[in-house]
Amino acid sequence: MGDFNIDLLKYDTCTYSKEFLHYLYSSAFFPTISKPTRIYGESTTLIDNIILNKPEYDLVTGNIVSNISDHYTQVCLLNNCEVEYCARQKKNRDYSKFGQKEFLSE
Repeated sequence: MGDFNIDLLKYDTCTYSKEFLHYLYSSAFFPTISKPTRIYGESTTLIDNIILNKPEYDLVTGNIVSNISDHYTQVCLLNNCEVEYCARQKKNRDYSKFGQKEFLSE
């Protein structure tokens, strides 16, 4: 996620935009925002994005329009996304009878 300062709305006319998208797609990443993220006067640009590497997600993405900044805030909601949790192993040590020999043996 970030402000990449490469306008993806100009992918068909700008070499930097073409190369950036090429590098993303060739690395199995894709941008999720397709509407302008900054509007200033008559100028519209798509320079902020959320980039994912799991295109199979059921996504809802977009911009939150506000006048706090000249950039809109991007949002990405993942629907039906399973989160894998790993059980944490808790390790306790009793240091009350712990000496240099025991320390070096671990």
